[in-house]
Amino acid sequence: MNELDKHIVAFEDDLGSTRLLGFGYIGDPEGKKVVEMVGEKYMSILNASVVNDAGEAVDTGPLYEKGVPTMANVIQDTPDHEYYFSYHHTAGDSMTMMNTDELDSNVVGLAALMFILADLENTIPRPVLRTTNLRQE
Repeated sequence: MNELDKHIVAFEDDLGSTRLLGFGYIGDPEGKKVVEMVGEKYMSILNASVVNDAGEAVDTGPLYEKGVPTMANVIQDTPDHEYYFSYHHTAGDSMTMMNTDELDSNVVGLAALMFILADLENTIPRPVLRTTNLRQE
């Protein structure tokens, strides 16, 4: 078994750490149903049961291209993430800018999600790989 076969899901948390609303997912449609069930059954306790299609991100893209489903956190912010990106990678991008309760909601939600997904009897199915028709010259 190669190392990629051991990956259940790749997760990117790069949109900030304001209040967690849920998770984005991209992969096999049956896998999304699993994530939606986890959201409804478990993440609703944390008011973080949103599941949408915004699970693809730059850092996890290469894993998705190899067949690993990918996810990202869905957080409370403006649609263009104006709040977060006004600080991201600036001198103000520090722990002092964060609301500790909102950060905690992200950490607890992500830890709970990963524990639940890793403990499932049946793993999330792999997505059908994208194919690219490269023109040979």
